[in-house]
Amino acid sequence: SARPGFGPGDGSPSPSRRRGLKEGLPWTRPELVVIAESLGIDEAGRSVADLRRAIRTARSPQLELELQPRSQTGAPEEGQGGLEKLAPRARKEVALLRYVENYAPRGDADAVIAAIESFAIQHRWLKVAGGAKKQLLKSVLRPGDRVVEMGTFIGYSSLVMARQLQLLGGGGRVFTCEVDAAVAQIARATHRWAAADEQVTVRVGRASDLLASGQLGPIDVLILDHRGTRYHEDLLTAEPHLAAGARILADNVLFPGAPLFLHSILGRYDVTIHEVPEFLQEELDDWVVVCEPGARPRPLPELGPSPPELRQWSAEVDAACWRSTKRYVDWVSFQEEMVPKLVAWREAHGLGL
Repeated sequence: SARPGFGPGDGSPSPSRRRGLKEGLPWTRPELVVIAESLGIDEAGRSVADLRRAIRTARSPQLELELQPRSQTGAPEEGQGGLEKLAPRARKEVALLRYVENYAPRGDADAVIAAIESFAIQHRWLKVAGGAKKQLLKSVLRPGDRVVEMGTFIGYSSLVMARQLQLLGGGGRVFTCEVDAAVAQIARATHRWAAADEQVTVRVGRASDLLASGQLGPIDVLILDHRGTRYHEDLLTAEPHLAAGARILADNVLFPGAPLFLHSILGRYDVTIHEVPEFLQEELDDWVVVCEPGARPRPLPELGPSPPELRQWSAEVDAACWRSTKRYVDWVSFQEEMVPKLVAWREAHGLGL
């Protein structure tokens, strides 16, 4: 899973969320339930106030342990030297890994997934494909699938998919690509802690280069979750490697946006567009797009020239994402301008309708 922009500035909570995060705990019941489950607390019959008290009590003996290295908590020191070297380049991600190691039992993938979600809720905004998006990720998988994911980030989505493949009877494998070597190391460590490193392979580099080299093999499921303004190019690179019955799932098509991707699938795939809220940011709308070649003959039809308006909107998305690396970006205001354009284009062309 990837960030909406490319930096930390796009994660500022809304005023309502700031009120809900008082004392490090959220306000809404669904968010509290995620935390309660990760701590082994039975939420049945509890009010929101009772849940908050129970969580605060359960967490209080461990609060000081969250961001300490494992060597200070009496646990194995595996990889700590390398982890400390990564901290200047991936401070937030290192803090997440330490949190996972302190709260999730080693080898328990479900607990690791819950801990990542709990971290995102309790501490700082962290963009992962949780909530409705997680269910969509799981729904596209079939037993024995070979999955290629573009955009590993901290390894959350790849872990969710590896776990789902296990639940479907085992077999299958996830290959995930990340351009940031430091973040890729965090993802690998997360997978090892969850005992999923035999099911997930993290490759460092541009996914398009890895695909062109043939290193990733045939693809049953392609996950696009990196830079949305590159989806169309990387999809074309992946198409010769798509297996019969392949499925493509693209996240973040509306937020922050992947305008040229919409053109690349028009008339070339059977398309379903799922309208979902962004995980932990319900004020932001998104599209998760699922595509299948269907009965179309191979190779798929060539892609014609992209419309100039889509090229312009793609440039606007890129500009906003790059701005977010240096300062706060008001993504709600950005969506108020961009969403009507993409919705109108979709309706005019009957895409996914």
